[in-house]
Amino acid sequence: MNNETRHEKYFEEQKKDPEFRAYYIPAQEKAKLEFMLADLQDTVNNNFEKKGILKSIKNIRKHVVQIGFY
Repeated sequence: MNNETRHEKYFEEQKKDPEFRAYYIPAQEKAKLEFMLADLQDTVNNNFEKKGILKSIKNIRKHVVQIGFY
């Protein structure tokens, strides 16, 4: 039994389109980076712990290298 919703089916079809993927993948990575930066900002605003800030920066740097935005 297939429990996929219409939205999930539509999304799977869209991901087969190269033009859609060309826009979707960078947008997805941008969203991840925005969440990481928001987390870093919260760390700075809340506890300003150098160790936590450096850890966040290291994670962001690794992610950027991983996706090839260097």
